[in-house]
Amino acid sequence: MPPGSTSDNSPQPATRRMKIRKTTIGGEEGIQINMTPMIDVVFQLLVFFIFTFKIVQQEGDFNITMPQTAPNPGPPSSNLPPFRVQMTAHPGGSLAELKLADSVLGSFPPIAESDDPDVSARNEATKEAIRRQFFKGALRQRILDTVGYNTGPNAPAANAKVELDCDRHLNYEWVIAAVTAVSGEIDPVKKQRVPIIEQIEFKPRLQ
Repeated sequence: MPPGSTSDNSPQPATRRMKIRKTTIGGEEGIQINMTPMIDVVFQLLVFFIFTFKIVQQEGDFNITMPQTAPNPGPPSSNLPPFRVQMTAHPGGSLAELKLADSVLGSFPPIAESDDPDVSARNEATKEAIRRQFFKGALRQRILDTVGYNTGPNAPAANAKVELDCDRHLNYEWVIAAVTAVSGEIDPVKKQRVPIIEQIEFKPRLQ
């Protein structure tokens, strides 16, 4: 065999092909997705909708000139003067007299506070009787006879007003009793509050 020549039957060295796999950080094989076709489809759809979009005239636009509305007259004004409730106090702070305008609704003796349980119980019973008879009774009934209940914005009571004129040293419980009496009451059937007058102001005593 001449030098430099090879035999056809001699074994040839085997070639090895190596496949490179891309792995993720966790060790799993990653799958690459070619986004180019998807982007092409999105742009084609976008162009399609742009060219097929038609701007139509708004329905119901008849260009009609409507007449101007009349001004809102608002709630009816009340010509009732405010209810002036005057409460004078004894030197100890208990209620001495209750007046509605110039009408005296009641005059009361002084109630001396005491640490004796029996005296405190009698005093509380006397206070509750005054609240029930003169505040929830006489005072509230006088106002209801004039304006009635506040049943809506057109009711007389909706625009009525109460002015409270109280002595500076009057115990605050009597002020609360007056506000409770004129502002409303609880319906015994429906168990709901029925309003009367909600505009309540404190006014200094007229000289």
